[in-house]
Amino acid sequence: MSVMSIRLIVSFFVHLFLPYSRVIVCLRGKPFFEAMKESVHVSINNFNITIKFVLINFVLSVRFLINLFIIIGIPIGVIYL
Repeated sequence: MSVMSIRLIVSFFVHLFLPYSRVIVCLRGKPFFEAMKESVHVSINNFNITIKFVLINFVLSVRFLINLFIIIGIPIGVIYL
């Protein structure tokens, strides 16, 4: 297995099981590793909501890249063509 496929798998599980850790650290003031444990627990208990959360984050990332291409790519293309 290549390094990129391993990285993709690890990244998928991190985004699936740790999306709530930042919120737990900020709002509850817990240390990072305790927040990770609680985030995994919350993610598994609310799996449907977690999947929706991950998909929304993915769509927003794709939208950001499209906007970046429109704002930067098209003017550069017009200048150099």
